[in-house]
Amino acid sequence: MGDPQATLGLAYEEVDFRARGEPIALSGWFIPAPAGAGPPRAVIVVHGKDGCRSCGFDGTTLRLAGELQRRGLSVLLFDLRGHGRSGDGRFTFGLRERRDIHGAVDWLLARGFAPGRIGLLGESMGAASSIGAAAEEPAIGALVADSAYATLMPVLEQEFPKVSGLPPALLPGAMLMGRLVVGEDLAASRPVDEIGRIAPRPLLIVHAAGDDVIAASHAAELGAAAGVEPWIVDGDSHTDTFTAAPEAYAERVGAFFVEALR
Repeated sequence: MGDPQATLGLAYEEVDFRARGEPIALSGWFIPAPAGAGPPRAVIVVHGKDGCRSCGFDGTTLRLAGELQRRGLSVLLFDLRGHGRSGDGRFTFGLRERRDIHGAVDWLLARGFAPGRIGLLGESMGAASSIGAAAEEPAIGALVADSAYATLMPVLEQEFPKVSGLPPALLPGAMLMGRLVVGEDLAASRPVDEIGRIAPRPLLIVHAAGDDVIAASHAAELGAAAGVEPWIVDGDSHTDTFTAAPEAYAERVGAFFVEALR
């Protein structure tokens, strides 16, 4: 996919940090804001399951990061546990990945970014993880949750037969095995129960109308729980939001962070 310098002509820094409270090593890229951009503000971009720091948003993460940087924001891209160049760690659909995000927040705080001037932009599982991370960490000043699920179980019930080739009746057994392997009850991944704790910090919920993995009804559930109106983009597949309307997305999301992280 290339790096920020090769793809965008932007200077960047290779960074390493650890998940908060865990020894898992995480790897990322830090793209500083342009000189003279004003008070330091940063956005952490969080990819989804099977993604990476540069291949999220249908492979357009770097382009999106460039749009944010052009608006005066520093951007931190990193690989979640078990993805890309980061250390091993089984995915838990946001239950533990939020600790990776907290580690990214800790890294930015240590670099001098003030609490409240750090935003999150997450997609899919990364958005669910970001909801949990923001609910628990007050230093996070704003969140854009893109293509998030409200509750994980309906998505697993829909996708399990497609991905595994097994009948739906075997899902409970697979869930039990997963709990034994990763030590977490994946059914407990319910961002809809946590999103209300983000207020009064600014929140933007984005979803593609034709999402074929996580239906747009999840955005409606999350919006109702948070008291915000979701922005439904005219996309026709999962995470097809920025690619469906790149100019409108960059303008709205960029303006959201510029205002929210003042």
